Amino acid sequence: MRTESPHRPCSRSAASPLPARSARAAPQQTTRCSCAIRSLAPQSIPGVAQQAYWRSAMAEALLTTLIRQLDTAWKLASFHLDGLTTDECLWRPEQRGLHVQRASDGTWRADWPEREGYDIGPPSIAWLTWHVRFWWSMVIDHSFGRGALAREQVLWPGDADAVREAITRLHGEWRAAIEALSDEDLRSSQRTRWPLRDRPFAEVIAWANVELTKNAAEIGYARFLYAVRGR
Repeated sequence: MRTESPHRPCSRSAASPLPARSARAAPQQTTRCSCAIRSLAPQSIPGVAQQAYWRSAMAEALLTTLIRQLDTAWKLASFHLDGLTTDECLWRPEQRGLHVQRASDGTWRADWPEREGYDIGPPSIAWLTWHVRFWWSMVIDHSFGRGALAREQVLWPGDADAVREAITRLHGEWRAAIEALSDEDLRSSQRTRWPLRDRPFAEVIAWANVELTKNAAEIGYARFLYAVRGR
């Protein structure tokens, strides 16, 4: 393991101290910045209350950022879900790949990989949209519900219109739930039950934003492939 510093050593020799002006400038600049920051907080409340004020302000900023990320990911997902057809959903880029299967009772159940690997093959749009419904249903139920939902209970809706309706409903439920969270909720791990554990709940929200962005991009790429199939 490398133990040396990754920083390039300073070319100035030890015998050549920095000019006195430069040495004085840094503390003055830091003081001005500190004063500017302190001036933003209410001055009429004691120090402990000011700390609580800043914690609340930072939590509000964090939640605002997380919701803004969700809104961006949702715009991407909505773009690729708009106009999606059932034929596109059920088309398979290759014979090998994750897909949905229609059971004898008429329900659609999704394949589940025993391992991860590129050789599993590309998933169909049906499977990708099922996956969005799967993880979003799970995280809502385990974070804000009874926490009893299992993967096997999450089915593919059966057609593109039902897919859009289901995913749109999940988005609305999730956004409404996280909008109501407090500073303590974001920092606490009490709601963190799936897919993470023992982490601040803010990390679950961040994970969901990434997962939605990933699945939306996969759906969009599969639609590109479908549009040029056989050409």
